[in-house]
Amino acid sequence: MIEKIKQILHNENISFDNITKSTSGFTNEVFFVDNKYVIKVVAARSKPEKIQKEIAFYKNVKLPFIPEYVSSSKIDNLDYLIIKKINGDSLYSIWHKLDNRTRKKACVDIAKILCDFHKNSGEFLTEKYVIKDWILKWQKSFSLNINILEKRGFDVEFLKDFQNTKLDKIMSEQKLGLVYNDAHFDNFILSEDKLYLIDFDRVLFGSIDYELLILKSMLDNPCKFASEVDEANVKIEDYKNIYEIIKETYADMFEFEFLDDRIFIYQFIYNLGNAYEYDRNEWIKTELEKFKTRFCE
Repeated sequence: MIEKIKQILHNENISFDNITKSTSGFTNEVFFVDNKYVIKVVAARSKPEKIQKEIAFYKNVKLPFIPEYVSSSKIDNLDYLIIKKINGDSLYSIWHKLDNRTRKKACVDIAKILCDFHKNSGEFLTEKYVIKDWILKWQKSFSLNINILEKRGFDVEFLKDFQNTKLDKIMSEQKLGLVYNDAHFDNFILSEDKLYLIDFDRVLFGSIDYELLILKSMLDNPCKFASEVDEANVKIEDYKNIYEIIKETYADMFEFEFLDDRIFIYQFIYNLGNAYEYDRNEWIKTELEKFKTRFCE
């Protein structure tokens, strides 16, 4: 792959001294060029859908807190993306070192970043990622998961009852915008007192409270999205009050009548997806019991 990166740089007329492969990234192979550029190339066994979405994002969305787009094309029929590198530290890697004032400022900046992000349209997205009917989206999601769970032998009558009697009311409210959909601390980079956002292959257009799925999942379990290197420095007490500061700064993202129930459902479906991926029936049982306790007792 290094030879491909050299060929990309030659084709783009970018001179270089050093190329370093990132140790992170599964969907794409990621390379750093002289600490100036980031090159993402879709991994040979991965579908190109995510990198194509990210390329479309960079071509259509202009925001002051994202990396600068340089170029994109194909090499040997593999999509690639070149952006300017943000040189700084992820919030995960430095949160334990920051004082309370700096932490509060970072939380306020996160809220402002998400607010500005949500003001963008999703016109560049393919139909699959544009969700303008929030009730229909979650009715389909419940039907899909009920079918999967039935095939795995689980009792799903309580889920069917919930779907038929309660789901529409809980999901009836929607505020549409471009949702980042990956708001954990590994994707916020602090560089010279300015906060940046990176990685846009999970963006979608939908109700803005869906942003709280990943954010609250991280705050509920701060180690959840941390790398192995950063996990050792994660302390639960350092992550208290973050939710409240973001809520105070960006109230509109939280002003839904059934917000807590909505977030619970977002996390429920998300966690079921992880359980299917890793074929862990014990995880499924845990999620179903949590759902029964919240909605059926």
